[in-house]
Order: sequence, then C-alpha cells, then structure tokens
Amino acid sequence: GLWSFLSMLEVLQTWSEEQLEEMKKMAEYFVS
Repeated sequence: GLWSFLSMLEVLQTWSEEQLEEMKKMAEYFVS
C-alpha cells in the first residue's frame, strides 16, 4: 500500500543516485 511505498522512498534516500534514477523510472511505469 501507500505506507510501504513511503517506506521504500526512505530506503531509496540511502541508495546511489544511479539506483534512484532506475527506481524513478520504475515508479513512473507503475503509476502510469
């Protein structure tokens, strides 16, 4: 749900910028 998504965002903050960009693309895919 939304809570797990927010928790995932907190984890992403500790990741490298490259991994973050990949997850952004994935998030946009799931949201669209």
